[in-house]
Amino acid sequence: MPVTSAKTGTGSWDGTDLDDVTNITVNKDGGVKTYASSSTSGNISRRKGHVDAEGSFTMKDEVVPFDEGDDGTLILKSSTATTLFTGTAIILNISYSVPIEAGDIVEATVTWGQMPY
Repeated sequence: MPVTSAKTGTGSWDGTDLDDVTNITVNKDGGVKTYASSSTSGNISRRKGHVDAEGSFTMKDEVVPFDEGDDGTLILKSSTATTLFTGTAIILNISYSVPIEAGDIVEATVTWGQMPY
């Protein structure tokens, strides 16, 4: 079985490619609700709930095309064939790493959440 590489992972925001994206994380949740009732004789049953997605990615830059609270179309791919997330997302948080002493590249880590439309 071939191993999928993330070397060609990409991201875009409102149709604009995001440069130097690394560390893409996507968490999808089916919102399944667990319960027990008289109709299940006290046994556990499950019902589909509200579907949700959230995640983060890092950009090797301090200039990002959005601010906290902005919403837009986010597309994240692990390779050209695998879309991890596509839909409307809201930017929850942007944190910056500015390693002055080490002289490393400035990074912006972006946390996002799925929007319903």
